[in-house]
Amino acid sequence: MKYSSLSTVLTLDSWCKFEKKFKENYKKEEGESFKGSVAQYITSGVIKRKKLPDVEDEITLIKLLNGNATDEQAYAKLTQWLEDEENRKRGIAGAFCDSCKDLCIAVPIHPVVIAEIDDLEDTINNIQEAMLQMNKMIQSISNLRGKLSEIKTEEVENEAKPVENTEELGVDNKDTQEDK
Repeated sequence: MKYSSLSTVLTLDSWCKFEKKFKENYKKEEGESFKGSVAQYITSGVIKRKKLPDVEDEITLIKLLNGNATDEQAYAKLTQWLEDEENRKRGIAGAFCDSCKDLCIAVPIHPVVIAEIDDLEDTINNIQEAMLQMNKMIQSISNLRGKLSEIKTEEVENEAKPVENTEELGVDNKDTQEDK
């Protein structure tokens, strides 16, 4: 495997420092020690927690994978990556997946986490498709509610109209039965 254009260098020493700092920050913010894999938390864990990665998730990985680059350097790297037409189609989610795979190359990660990361882009695409389908269903339900509301309004208006006298359905008041 080779690194994507989003990464240049990540040493094991840099990774260990990042893990230590991450765990310290987590303890300060959450009030309890971090239990689990930092690699999983910042990669497939993002998808489990948020469903879709955002730019900040990707910038965190780019900074880590480029020798603790600055925010500006990380944004420049991401912008450069997105200039490629194929990458632009994949968007931030594609960049995030590439960075996650780069992390797997750079540091030892549990094989289960590597398998999750390998399937990450498909997982994200499936989530996006499910969200799109759900949005379509919600729109359809909204449209149906609107139509039902119109029908109810018409029914109420029709009930309020006075009934016209129809003169006994056009039948004379004569006895129509024959004498036997």
